[in-house]
Amino acid sequence: MSQPFLQTKREEEHKLVKSKVVNEEEVVRVPLAFAMVKLMRSLPQEVMEANLPSVLLKVCVLLKNRAQEVRDIARSTLSKIIKDLGVRFLQYVLKELQTTLVRGYQVHVLTFTVYTLLQGLTNKLQVGDLDPCLQIMTEIFNHELFGALAEEKEVKQILSKIMEARRSKSYDSYEILGKFVGKDQVTKLILPLKEVST
Repeated sequence: MSQPFLQTKREEEHKLVKSKVVNEEEVVRVPLAFAMVKLMRSLPQEVMEANLPSVLLKVCVLLKNRAQEVRDIARSTLSKIIKDLGVRFLQYVLKELQTTLVRGYQVHVLTFTVYTLLQGLTNKLQVGDLDPCLQIMTEIFNHELFGALAEEKEVKQILSKIMEARRSKSYDSYEILGKFVGKDQVTKLILPLKEVST
C-alpha cells in the first residue's frame, strides 16, 4: 500500500472525525473490524499481514473522533483485536496510535488507550514480552506525566470534556510494564524516568 494513498486516506478520515455527532452506521461498523481480523487469521500469514494494517488504521483513526461513544467502541474493538492477535502485534499498533493521535485531546486518548491494551493483555503476558515496546511506551507515558500534557490535566475545561484526561493512566501502565519487562531491560525502563526527574 503506497504512502501517498495512506496519507490521502488519513486526511479524508480526519475530516470525518471533527464532528461530535455520532454516526450510527460508523458505530455499528467498528466491531466488524474484529470479525475481519478473526477471518484473516484463517488466511495464509502473508495475506493476513498485507491486509491487517488497513483494518487497524481505520480503528485507530476512529479514536480521534470527538464523540465519546465512538472512541469507547473503537478502543474496545482494538483491545479485542490485540488480545486475539497476541503481543507480537502490539508494537505495530502502538506506532500506529502514536502517529495517529498527535493533537490536543487525542494525546490523552493515546495514553488511556495504551493502558487499556496493556490491561487486556495482562493475563497472556510473560516476562520479556513487552521489551520490544519499551521505548515507545516510555515515550508515551513520560509525555503524559512530565510534559505539557501533565499541565493540561490541571485545566478544568479539558477534564470536563474528555473522559480520558480525568485520571492519569501512565502510573498504572508503568506498573504493568514493570511486572513484565525483562531483567536485562530494567535499566532502559528506569533511565528515562531518572532523566526527567533530575
